[in-house]
Amino acid sequence: GESLQAIDAALSVARSLADRAAAGLARRCERDGRIDAGRLDERGVAAYELALASAELLAAETLLDYARRAPADAVSLALAAVVAADAVHSVQTRLDPLRNEFGLENDIAETVFANAAVRRCIESGSAPGFRAAVGSSILSGSDEVAPAPLDEDRALAQESFARFAREQVAPVAEHIHRENADIPEEI
Repeated sequence: GESLQAIDAALSVARSLADRAAAGLARRCERDGRIDAGRLDERGVAAYELALASAELLAAETLLDYARRAPADAVSLALAAVVAADAVHSVQTRLDPLRNEFGLENDIAETVFANAAVRRCIESGSAPGFRAAVGSSILSGSDEVAPAPLDEDRALAQESFARFAREQVAPVAEHIHRENADIPEEI
């Protein structure tokens, strides 16, 4: 996987591109110093794709921020690499076909892939073996994914709920799901 700095560099390139696209879209929708709803409606597909790409970037940035604050959490760092690779790729694939709507002159794919950190982030975070290892680590349950810092009372409550889920819910969950069964009264 990639380091925090490499992931951050890749997300910064993608964020800069998304911000430029948003500014360009705003300029194209402007009338008398304000966003004109009619002009924005005419560019609804571009606005939609930009919103999705921006949301994916925000999710990746948020996960990276969490991984930065919990450096001992290897699973969160690996997950941040996967989510960042997807987010950067999403910016490229969602915005490039609409670059004229955003007033971007350059091919977005060229801009994104011209940066070595971005290429490495996408390649390493998208590698099937890496993704399989991250998934296996999460499924094994050996590492808690994105553990939240809790005070003692909340940590005890969390453990109580986790124990209840393991001992009471998990044994009947598959049956309830597969058979569309009612949840037992005791749960």
